[in-house]
Amino acid sequence: MTKTLALARGCGEERRFRARGRGPLLAILLSTAASVLPPLASPAYAQSQIAFDIPAGDLGSALAQIGRASGQAISFPAELTRGRTTGPIVGQMSVGEAVARALAGTGLTAVAGSHGSLIIRRAQAAAPAAPAPGGDTLAAIDVADLVGGTGDHGFVAGNTSTSDRLNIPLKENPRSVVGVTKDVIRTQGLTSILDAARNVSNVTVSNGAGQGQGIASYSVRGFDVQNVMIGGRIGPRGINVPIEDVERVDVIKGPTTDLTGVSLPGGGINIIPKVPSAEPIREAAIYLGSRFYRTLAFDLGGPVEGTENLTYRINVSGNTADTAPGGDRSPHDGLISPKVRWDDGETTVTAGVRYADQIVGLSPITVGNYAFNWRPIRVSRERPIGTADAGASFRSLNPYLDFERKLGSVDTDGFGTFDFAVRNRSAYFSNNYTSVGYIFGPSMAAPTVVSPIGNYISVTERKLVTQSDVILTHTLNDYKNTMRFGVDYTTDFMSYLNRLTYPRLRFDARMPPAALPLPSRDGYHAKTYKNFDDIGLAFQDKIDLFDRLHILGSVRQDFYEGRTTYTLTKMVDKADQPALTYNGGAVYDITKWMSVYGTMGTGFTPNQGVLANGQSAPPQFINLSEYGLKFNLLDERLIVTASRFENQYSNVLIYDRSKGGNVLGPGSSSHGLELDVQGQLTDNISLIASVGHTQIRAQGAKPGEVFPGVPPYKGTLFAVYTFTKGPFQGFQFGAGTEAVTWTYSSFGPKLGNSRIPGYATVDAMVGYARENITVSLNVKNLFDHYYYAPTQVPQFIPVGQGRQIMAQARIKF
Repeated sequence: MTKTLALARGCGEERRFRARGRGPLLAILLSTAASVLPPLASPAYAQSQIAFDIPAGDLGSALAQIGRASGQAISFPAELTRGRTTGPIVGQMSVGEAVARALAGTGLTAVAGSHGSLIIRRAQAAAPAAPAPGGDTLAAIDVADLVGGTGDHGFVAGNTSTSDRLNIPLKENPRSVVGVTKDVIRTQGLTSILDAARNVSNVTVSNGAGQGQGIASYSVRGFDVQNVMIGGRIGPRGINVPIEDVERVDVIKGPTTDLTGVSLPGGGINIIPKVPSAEPIREAAIYLGSRFYRTLAFDLGGPVEGTENLTYRINVSGNTADTAPGGDRSPHDGLISPKVRWDDGETTVTAGVRYADQIVGLSPITVGNYAFNWRPIRVSRERPIGTADAGASFRSLNPYLDFERKLGSVDTDGFGTFDFAVRNRSAYFSNNYTSVGYIFGPSMAAPTVVSPIGNYISVTERKLVTQSDVILTHTLNDYKNTMRFGVDYTTDFMSYLNRLTYPRLRFDARMPPAALPLPSRDGYHAKTYKNFDDIGLAFQDKIDLFDRLHILGSVRQDFYEGRTTYTLTKMVDKADQPALTYNGGAVYDITKWMSVYGTMGTGFTPNQGVLANGQSAPPQFINLSEYGLKFNLLDERLIVTASRFENQYSNVLIYDRSKGGNVLGPGSSSHGLELDVQGQLTDNISLIASVGHTQIRAQGAKPGEVFPGVPPYKGTLFAVYTFTKGPFQGFQFGAGTEAVTWTYSSFGPKLGNSRIPGYATVDAMVGYARENITVSLNVKNLFDHYYYAPTQVPQFIPVGQGRQIMAQARIKF
């Protein structure tokens, strides 16, 4: 894991041009967007003498303080500094001298990396020396993996990476982005990105209607989502990246239009995949768990022998189990994900392809009992409905290519320095998805009697996303302005086939039959074709003053055109929906450990359909306002974010009988409070915790009417104690809980509405790490609590999983 502690103006081996004569005029033109802001005091990134006052202590903490005091990017694998101490470092000195003092006697050295950074490595890994930035004698070797780096350290997420187009430190981002790091994922023994997202406030894994199709959905701030982003690009519906190819799981709160064009409702999950590494990686992982779940995975990477600038990463995994949760047979998951990167310090090219083949079971469900106000009928969690051969198949192919080029710098007299870069990120998604199985259909014959409903779904989706940016960075004393001019293009084609069958059969929901034939695609069915094109033009600007005030804003114009064809009715819906959106916010550091922030903005999602007057409907708009406090405590080892938010939808299509068609009506809104905590309380105790409160209602709803499927309160906590010395050195013990309050199960008046009971589950883990071997044992839902997940319809209620045991071992070789 690479840790990026501060951002600095790249100085490395850049081409520099001296602008004379017309230089001042050129500078004024280039900085038009920020010309109203005055130049400030002394250079923040100059290699001058800096006063350091760093006490003796943890080496990683000392490097963090050097980075903050100087504005110098310092990166290192977290395991290199773990257990090492240094200091004190006191007095006037250059950055290089301070780093050299910190590393003295540790067996580590600093080397020059791309983008003006310093990279900490083992001394024996150093190649022939070359001057480092600032003139200090720091050995220089091949370029480190910093492009799109996460900067994570332990349970603390560092940079936004692809969760923002500028890859800025999370502490400087006025939007709410919470990252669940690789260390959290491994410590909790997670095998799903959705389970990772449970750690974040106001994120509920509520499979909803998607569960009957094998698609696990989730909600963010009360709004359901069934897509995830991969590297900042929205993937096809239902696509799921195997956890062994994931570096971090981010949850972006609020509309995502400035990042993706068409927004995900309420926010969404962004998967940050693993990337090629300049450090050698040789790791094998073995999992063994409940239902005879077993996984074998390999993570291989490092420099390509015989080359100077080429690195690679290969992630391969395969798993299977006797049954899936719910009793369906033979789930499996396969991943092949090779990627390479060429980086000479000025040009970075990353190319890769990800192929995943997955078969998942249909998770257990139940229905409400009409005789008892639609309270859920308790059913077996391990007994399939109709047939044990039900399930969903996902096959996805995802080639991608990322390119970044530093064009050089322009130095001017009196107007600072201008750095130029261009970037393109492109990805193609080919996704084939099939789901076949049964769900319960309510019956009025008796309180627990139901009828099966068979469902066959086949979806084919082809999607191309390309994002191009020109980035200009203007630095003048303590003023820094980073501007991005972007052009995005997305084209998507999807064919959707759905066939329902209704066997003439009734049975007790507690004892469903297991010998029904699989639903077939033959017979009466509807097929739908959807395709859309979206072109987005964007401008984004980040202004940093005194390294204390951070302003981030963007404006984007999208040109969206869509077409939906229904083969059954021969109807065609066309959508021509341009959308102008904006986002703006700021973070102000009140002290070095506390900041206040606020943001507001908009996003859009297209409407499907036309208005009663025959005109194309405008898009739906999502309006966000959010403000709160950020705390960076204990030398940035503990991060706390507290916020209040409000999301509001508008331009929602509503059918009006009197007009014989659709009209624009009020949407829904949610507001609430959030608290997220992650990091280290002490050298021994790490934790990740969250508390969220959400209230959601339909605009124009009558007093007393409620919105289903959204718990008013949700909280999580997971803490780990690691023994760093003594007879138990290397052992870890951890425990955690997830608590979700009750929810309503249908729209309508609160009085007489059915409630889904809340729940609280407890997890536990024990682990041991020694040299190159790590083993752990995780137990989820330790007390085997029976519970129901939130739902929006009483006829479809997901049943939570029982106790799950997972043992894992990781071996570095």
